[in-house]
Amino acid sequence: MVRKHAVFGVTLLLSTLFIQAAVVMRPPFGILSLVPFWVCGTLLLLPRTPPVGRIGAMGWMLLVFVLLDVVALLRGYRVGSLDSGLLRYRLASLLTLAIFGVAGFWSRGNVRHAARSIELLWSSIVLFVLINVILLIAGFRADVSTGQGMMLGALGFDTNRVAFVLSRGLNSFGVPAGAVLLVGLMLFPTRLNSRRRLFRSILAVALGMVAVLAVDSRAALVISVTAVILAKLSLRVSWRYVACLPISMPLVLVLIMAGSAVLIANNGAPDGLARESISDIGTLSSRVLIWQPAIAHLTDVEPAHAFGYGSYGQLTSGISRDYVWFEGMNDYAHLSLHNTYLQQVVDTGYVGLGVLLLVMSMGVVRLTRLHKTNPELRADVLLALLIYYVLYGNLEIPATGYHEGFTLFLLLLFFTASPAAHPDSRSLSV
Repeated sequence: MVRKHAVFGVTLLLSTLFIQAAVVMRPPFGILSLVPFWVCGTLLLLPRTPPVGRIGAMGWMLLVFVLLDVVALLRGYRVGSLDSGLLRYRLASLLTLAIFGVAGFWSRGNVRHAARSIELLWSSIVLFVLINVILLIAGFRADVSTGQGMMLGALGFDTNRVAFVLSRGLNSFGVPAGAVLLVGLMLFPTRLNSRRRLFRSILAVALGMVAVLAVDSRAALVISVTAVILAKLSLRVSWRYVACLPISMPLVLVLIMAGSAVLIANNGAPDGLARESISDIGTLSSRVLIWQPAIAHLTDVEPAHAFGYGSYGQLTSGISRDYVWFEGMNDYAHLSLHNTYLQQVVDTGYVGLGVLLLVMSMGVVRLTRLHKTNPELRADVLLALLIYYVLYGNLEIPATGYHEGFTLFLLLLFFTASPAAHPDSRSLSV
């Protein structure tokens, strides 16, 4: 049993690491990078034990979420918004992740095994960032032009933003970089009675800060700290308020924007925040310019909005023509709306957005209850990561099918927080 769990742990770590790197790759190598998931799913199905519990409401919602994404991909391919290579890769990713999630649910586990799985999940993100930093120190970096690093400049270092070799882009790498910083903050011991835990926390914070400063991601810095605060508060309030957390994410963004505006009005643009001008902060690096055409289009209600336009619906609907001008782009098919909820409505309609909100609400409630019942599992780290991904997705890379790592996160969240993973904690089901 110990050997089986050890093999499972190593495979899970490699799988989550590969899926992080797979986002960078393009077919056919992208599909090959999914092989560890097939291996891991097979290992999870090996135990000849009866299934534990029922699939539950969250399981059904996750299944509908994946199916809606598959339909959106097929619709996008039919109208030409994505090519056959990208379609095969995305479908293979979703199929693999769905099998992986189902295998995880149907396998019997225990609290210790679940705790190890949770630790391996966030460890894979740390490992991905660590490998990129090591490669940077060794002299490897992506051959792309980058602008001035404003945060490092504010600290007295005159250098450009760093493009890490295994990243899809500067802003894309800010996502895992900020996640590592968040993990370090969440792991910080409340009582300084464990040098190992303290060292691990300090190491993660240091690694996260190095990556965030190098890539000059202001969003990663602010959102990671915000997610930690929201996660801590969520553990102190009723689950009814926690369930409303995903719906309130746009409000959190509005508060961040309002706070930035007040800060600028009273003190001017702080050093290290504005890359080009004060308006860079006021529009959240032109995000507002992207959101406005989408909001204007969606407020003019049409029957097509019920189920969306398919993957990359911003192209099919013509929304992207109203915001690509400031990027100077001709091929704007894959320039996302930089907002998870807007992208979900455009791709899968209000039906898809409703399913996504239900999945995330169930997830935060389940993780909150799980941490209160079994604090040694450190489900609070997963709770903070989920809040971070959702909040970041409403500002940067959409946290849906546009970032395969987030779909994996949802499925592993379902596995680690499900009654199947914790036979003694059936009361945690939502």
